[in-house]
Amino acid sequence: MKKNVIVALSILLASGLWLSSERQHIAPTVAKQRAIPSPIIIYTTDWCNFCDSLRTTLRQYKINYDEYDVEQSEKGRLDYEKLGAGGVPIIVIGKHTLYGYDGQELTDALIHNGYEIPTTWD
Repeated sequence: MKKNVIVALSILLASGLWLSSERQHIAPTVAKQRAIPSPIIIYTTDWCNFCDSLRTTLRQYKINYDEYDVEQSEKGRLDYEKLGAGGVPIIVIGKHTLYGYDGQELTDALIHNGYEIPTTWD
């Protein structure tokens, strides 16, 4: 009798531990899928080669963004001044502001803000 009770309790304990571990593996996946990426705003000019590279990269990864030309748009110029910038592009992703275009820095900021892209920059 004692042996049967011990076996039954062992099975129940093992089942509970297995279910608990499975739930921990599922929860982060569900939470990650629900994350809404932070919006992206880029401040650019039409003659800037780095701005062109930035646009190309964002399109390549199918990432939506809002763009303001700091020479053509009053809002773009005013925001640019508020950001205290000295060049373009400026990339605002959520609470992160990147000055200039560095592919790996951009990748890190995108991932940190909920975008799913390769961690190595092309």
